[in-house]
Amino acid sequence: MAADKEARPSADANRNEGARSSDSESRVHGIRRLLKPKEAARALGICERKLWELGNCGAVPTVRIGRAVRYDPSDLEASIEEWKRRGAIG
Repeated sequence: MAADKEARPSADANRNEGARSSDSESRVHGIRRLLKPKEAARALGICERKLWELGNCGAVPTVRIGRAVRYDPSDLEASIEEWKRRGAIG
């Protein structure tokens, strides 16, 4: 029974493994992955329409590739910090 307990990973180990895999999924070949509007809106907890409005007024920086609009996760984090300092969005 003791050997069986040692062979199984703990719940903490499983949680840490999940954190590592999500970090590696955000990078492709060492390059930070840009988020699609749906992903960025979900990360901010807002609807895509509000994200579009925030991008248009400059409150959230966008990366445009042709007609495609993408969002850099580090820009989203910086925007959140700015909103916290100012006490408002946009």
